[in-house]
Amino acid sequence: FPVTIIAIVDLMGRKIILPVYHRRRAHLGTFQMTILLGKGSISAMEITLKDLVEQGVKLTPMMEQYWAVKKQYPGVLLFFRMGDFYEVFFEDAREVARLLNISLTVRGKLADVPIPMAGIPHHAAAAYLDRLAQMGMKVVICEQLENPKEVKGIVKRGVTQIVSPAVPYDLDRVMSGDNKYIAAAWQDEQGFMLSMLDIVTGK
Repeated sequence: FPVTIIAIVDLMGRKIILPVYHRRRAHLGTFQMTILLGKGSISAMEITLKDLVEQGVKLTPMMEQYWAVKKQYPGVLLFFRMGDFYEVFFEDAREVARLLNISLTVRGKLADVPIPMAGIPHHAAAAYLDRLAQMGMKVVICEQLENPKEVKGIVKRGVTQIVSPAVPYDLDRVMSGDNKYIAAAWQDEQGFMLSMLDIVTGK
């Protein structure tokens, strides 16, 4: 049966009291914590960065940079270059850890909420990213555009590539007999136009 307790959580620079529920999950035999954040309820393991932003939580400079890119690509995995790794956070981290069977860990907190994180070495990115593409996923690659050793403060980052089932991360790994098409369509008063390109052969 549900057991209700009271938790004190700092979400907006002030202490507030939120009800927390523990529900027994029969198939796991464990407890699931649910935190009420404004409207409705959300599992502690399902909190997204968008949820925190909408609650007015102050982001770190790095998370501000991450969020600026993430909100431009909703529903797409964002691989964020951090030194020698590509890292993913919040819902992307949970999804990537599940799909690739890699560790899900935590990278600090935002307003006492742990930040879920998963990562892959940049030198092994091709294998992992193409596996995700083969599963039908789209991935945005956000690279460091400056040398961290030459910059004071946060490093400038930007999107350099979008990986999808049709556009693999590493074209050199694509079989020569495969075809990978991208297409663009246009309509005007005179009719429809369709352009298609095989990015493997260039035709």
